[in-house]
Amino acid sequence: MRLRVRIRLAFGALSLMMLIRDASVACAQATLVPANSVGANTSGLPMGAVVGLNVALGAGVAGVHAWHDGRPIRPAVWRGALGGAVMAGGFAVSTWSADAARLATAQVVAIGASMARNAGRGTPLLGDVTLPLSPLLLEHQHDTTGNGGWRVRVSGGALWGLVERGVSREGLQLDWAASGTTGAPVFRTGSPRFSVGVNCPPGVACLRAGNANLGTIAYATGRSPAERHATLTHEAVHLAQRSRDLILLGGPLSDWLAARGGPVRHLGRFLVLDGLMPLDWIDQATARRWSGYQSWYEREARAVAPGSAASFRAKSSSEKL
Repeated sequence: MRLRVRIRLAFGALSLMMLIRDASVACAQATLVPANSVGANTSGLPMGAVVGLNVALGAGVAGVHAWHDGRPIRPAVWRGALGGAVMAGGFAVSTWSADAARLATAQVVAIGASMARNAGRGTPLLGDVTLPLSPLLLEHQHDTTGNGGWRVRVSGGALWGLVERGVSREGLQLDWAASGTTGAPVFRTGSPRFSVGVNCPPGVACLRAGNANLGTIAYATGRSPAERHATLTHEAVHLAQRSRDLILLGGPLSDWLAARGGPVRHLGRFLVLDGLMPLDWIDQATARRWSGYQSWYEREARAVAPGSAASFRAKSSSEKL
């Protein structure tokens, strides 16, 4: 019986990897959208695929965790799938027109990821909840002895991203209003687009209206209000994706390292060493192969918030930016 369950789990994990691979392979055939064709993007995943992907992630992570700890797998998978459905619902919130939807998206996705993580641990679905307010992580810890409660830790990756934005030479200024409605540091620049050197095809310079990196957002204000809103919404979805990875895998891996003892144990009390982000690694692998606008994260983000894709322009590296 035990062997049969393991075989089913292996097939489930293989199916999840094939889903990710198929979505990524489909990206290779996508074309870049001209900068002047607002709303012309058609390369996002179908919304049904976004729901299925998040449900599979929640069920898969919970099932593997339960199997590793020797707990019943089937209940964990079902409860993890419920958490995945909540994650998908969080991404759907980003389709709302209100600016505050960006903050709501991040928190609902985080609650769903927390539920999937708890399903694998065998704890109440809403017992341990992590809410991101980058670079801070508000964490509620469940404790049957009554000693649980809230604590605040810092995301090491988001803190590094904040420092990077602060010392950049792109003329960025902190946008306090947008930061408040996003739940993360948002920086602005007055130009219509700015150069971003990450996740670009070889020999191509990328001009973008917005960019999300390590828990922060930068966007160009020299565009119409509708385009600025679409850009911020799209980039906020990327922050929610990062939070999903952190809560499902990055944070637990950091806590596992801290439990091993040594200096990391003391750092783990107030800092999450979220350098181990497996889902982000998959996205970066597809980004390096097919450019950042054809990666898994990008396709998922376009499904619910496609506006920013129309603000992308590729130029030869020989042209002046």
